[in-house]
Amino acid sequence: MNKDEAARVPMDLKATPLNPIPYGVTLADVPGDGPAIRCAIWPGDDAAIGTVVLFVGRSEYIERYFETIADLRRRGYAVVIFDWRGQGGSERLLPDPRKGHIATFRAYDDDGLRVLNGLVYDKLPRPYIGFGHSMGGHILLRLARRPDCQLSRVVLSAPMMEIHPTRLGVPERIGYSFAQTMRGMGLGARYVPGGSAVSFESLEFEDNPLTHDRTRFDRNREIATIAPDLGVGDPTIAWLGAAIASMRELQRPEMARRILIPTLCCVAENDRIVATRAAERFCDNLPVARCMTMVRAEHELLQETDAIRSQFWSAFDAFCQQDAIAA
Repeated sequence: MNKDEAARVPMDLKATPLNPIPYGVTLADVPGDGPAIRCAIWPGDDAAIGTVVLFVGRSEYIERYFETIADLRRRGYAVVIFDWRGQGGSERLLPDPRKGHIATFRAYDDDGLRVLNGLVYDKLPRPYIGFGHSMGGHILLRLARRPDCQLSRVVLSAPMMEIHPTRLGVPERIGYSFAQTMRGMGLGARYVPGGSAVSFESLEFEDNPLTHDRTRFDRNREIATIAPDLGVGDPTIAWLGAAIASMRELQRPEMARRILIPTLCCVAENDRIVATRAAERFCDNLPVARCMTMVRAEHELLQETDAIRSQFWSAFDAFCQQDAIAA
């Protein structure tokens, strides 16, 4: 991507009347080599009980998490959140900025490490809690298995361990073989079959697979309307191949056993984006983990109804209370 193309991507934060920016934010340059990464920090104060680092899902961006950030700030946490390369306000990887693209998930590892090492570790209040949704949860687990990881706790919201069969459309092995073949032919930058530039926010509420909460759905649609450059559409064939390769790698039982950090995994009973049972199986192999199913919930647990969100926050508070007291 050249400088002119990169400049089309907004690096500031966008607010709406229904989605104000939580007070006290600073935008940060993420150090290190690689694409420009948009990052926002709520540093808290001397009374902060720790720092939560938010790892967003595929196609998401910082603005969708303002309510969650406010919830965390009220609990006394400093908060760090960033957009993955290729989406949100970070630098795009293809001339068509609507394509959700990546060649390998190791690139996402690099983004996360740049943020953790450059802006979090030894710079913000301990303990450090990693909080990942969907694809962000998957990448968080990739980083949590590293021996140099300084996170004290891991919290997962509907982590992407397998793509739901109805989303993939074919058995995973066929999807992976197709992606590898197309990449070998130099066609990895094309949308997945049937894919387009249309985002979930363009769907009608009745057709959406993310939430039962109309107010929060409409709020996200309003953000997408005033800041369309933040959004992406469907993933590319290369992204699909990279995702399946990473999921296969992480699903190996020995990988889960390397993650010694206490983990809370909340999954959605009615998830139609990722496979809930795959996340539950993964948790069975984690040395220290608790897995909770949010009854009747769709994929976006933090965008769901107040009743479902209340269940999530009760689990979060109980899980993180020991670290908060120790701090």
